[in-house]
Amino acid sequence: MEIIISSVAENEIEEIRNSLGSDGFELSDRFHLDVLQTLRYIAQFPGGVQIRSKMYRYAPLQAFRYHLIYSIEGEVAVVHRIRHMHQRPLRRYFGRQG
Repeated sequence: MEIIISSVAENEIEEIRNSLGSDGFELSDRFHLDVLQTLRYIAQFPGGVQIRSKMYRYAPLQAFRYHLIYSIEGEVAVVHRIRHMHQRPLRRYFGRQG
């Protein structure tokens, strides 16, 4: 399955890589590889992650506490955001809070 990464998600991935790069180049590379591995999993098994809110699925990274938030739209998987799960939830992706 084809994967499209939104510009918002691309920017978030780059920001995370830059923040991890200050801790050491190796950590930034490991994060990037973890994202790529998760994207490959989504491409191979797009329905392999349960829907958690509305139409959004949350694919966890293997070694980092981040989730790729994506949806399946026809024959394409669209990655909308990447979020650390200790960040404040986004209403659009997590539904009503409170």
